Amino acid sequence: MYAAALWGSVVWFLTEIPSLFYALSFGVLMIGWLIVAAGAGCCAVFNQKAFDFGKWTLSLKTVTLTEKIILFFIVSIAVLKGISAIYSAPNTSDALSYHLTRVEHWIQNRTIANYPSHVTRELYSPPWAEYAILQLRILSQGDYFSNAVQWFSAIGSWVAVSGLAGLLGANRKGQLMAVLLAASLPMSLVQATSTQTDYVMTFWVAGFVYLLWLMYQKSTWGIAFTSGIFLGLAFLTKGNTYLLVPVWMIVYLIASITTRNYKKLKFLAFIVLVACLFNVPYAIRNTSTFGSPYWTHSSFVNQSISPSKLISSMGSNLILHIDQRQRTGEDDTANEFYLILMMGVLLWLFFYHPFRRKFYLNYALCIVLMFTIFSAVVPFAPFNIRFHLAIFIISTALVGTVLAQWLPHQWTAAAAILIYISSWPWLFKCNEHPLIGPSSIFHTTRMQQYFSERSLMVYPFSQTVKLIGTGNCRDIGLISNENEWGYLWWVLFRQNFGDHFRIEDVGVGNKSALLAFPSGPFNPCALIATNDNRTEIALSSGVYARVWSMQLPDDLTSVFIKVL
Repeated sequence: MYAAALWGSVVWFLTEIPSLFYALSFGVLMIGWLIVAAGAGCCAVFNQKAFDFGKWTLSLKTVTLTEKIILFFIVSIAVLKGISAIYSAPNTSDALSYHLTRVEHWIQNRTIANYPSHVTRELYSPPWAEYAILQLRILSQGDYFSNAVQWFSAIGSWVAVSGLAGLLGANRKGQLMAVLLAASLPMSLVQATSTQTDYVMTFWVAGFVYLLWLMYQKSTWGIAFTSGIFLGLAFLTKGNTYLLVPVWMIVYLIASITTRNYKKLKFLAFIVLVACLFNVPYAIRNTSTFGSPYWTHSSFVNQSISPSKLISSMGSNLILHIDQRQRTGEDDTANEFYLILMMGVLLWLFFYHPFRRKFYLNYALCIVLMFTIFSAVVPFAPFNIRFHLAIFIISTALVGTVLAQWLPHQWTAAAAILIYISSWPWLFKCNEHPLIGPSSIFHTTRMQQYFSERSLMVYPFSQTVKLIGTGNCRDIGLISNENEWGYLWWVLFRQNFGDHFRIEDVGVGNKSALLAFPSGPFNPCALIATNDNRTEIALSSGVYARVWSMQLPDDLTSVFIKVL
């Protein structure tokens, strides 16, 4: 947890600080990370005694066959998803429309300052996950590690689950069972290779919950500072954090007051302070552009709530996981078996007296409250199903702990085998990154993978880039909508012209239109427009006439050349 906090802080620092000086570049980041690596190496050399390999060897000798089987399943899932993450191209709709597009703009501008954009999510969405992608993208000179950020976050979340299970009293077998449940969760499997941000947030939230509980027991400034980093980076990754962490902070607050241990409150205040500091630059940029530190559209939250509406919303969100079609997509995968298992454990805790331990019931109550608050605030939508990932992951610590105690020893291995086999559809046949089958990532080109969800768009995108290239035009203006897959233009132009081009959004009609281009004045020689029926477009930079267009069932792509 300390290492993750340090790494996350360095990513933040090496993005925010160079950005102030328009210095986001390979050389600056390489020097920064070399300094960090040198410092870490020195710490390792001077603390060799902290690594007791003899103790590790002795510990490994006590691992039972059942634990080895569970550990093998966990490692195999991690390896298979890691191969999938690195080998496959990012192709999720959100990734192509704004997650990766904002990264390309930052690289081009050498700063994360806001810029004119048709896709306002590129500007106001919490950016830490994209900071990590940015670092990997610049240092590797490609997007091969873009999916790996979620994969690393998945493994980190499993570590947090193991820690939470340990705090719940689980032995080694119980911790391993909890991790296996987290690793084999259907939504976990499809999100672990995605370029979305749900698993990144889940890691920071799960880690924060673990550290907050640990800090209540030990109350040290080191754990408090680390907790603050986790909380701050969770806020800086996804807005859902504001719905998930208050429950745990309130429980900490109540426990501190009821035990009259008021000294613990200063640690909580310190955590909040550290978290806020990490979010100040992002809040300033949003305030400058949108007039609010955390600008969001009103449709993102319920305007009113009542008991009947809350019950309806909770029921609708639960029903999302009752699925007979075995969907395997990143936006619609259900966790049916795990929902039944989790609800069964909750009922077992309530009715079976030997398991009615206070901290079990408190933990279960927090999970229920997380889901209740989410249902009360977030309007119901089918894609809400992936927003439940953090709740399920945190719940696996309790479910795994209880299962390991309840199952007879000889049945634990059988249960683990059943859980592992039941995960195969999502492990091997994720819609976006299948490992087997005719659309396997090993049988399709990277370009085909980019367009896997809209294969009909390969030809118009490719033809548009070739047409513009024949005129030696390298300054291209884009006119699009909020959901346009803008990242694919960057991929194709880079494939054809290296880094010798510039792309900017023009004719912007939202608040970001008032912003200046960070890279300086822009005078495009050609425009690419989608879903625009005009034959002529007049901008401050000149007049552009349509010279080519192609109509497809869901899109119209046009090229405009400057005539005046």
